Amino acid sequence: MSDTDDPGMGEKLKGTAKEAAGKATGNEDLEREGEAQQKGHEGEQTKHQD
Repeated sequence: MSDTDDPGMGEKLKGTAKEAAGKATGNEDLEREGEAQQKGHEGEQTKHQD
């Protein structure tokens, strides 16, 4: 499966955007939220590869 076929890719992109926005604005909470969202996506991705 390619990345473009991954239905959770939008969540990873949202997490990346939140992390970047948090870094740009100095908002550590938003940065951590984005990181967590990306990690949550990675966990879901490994479940689907079984």
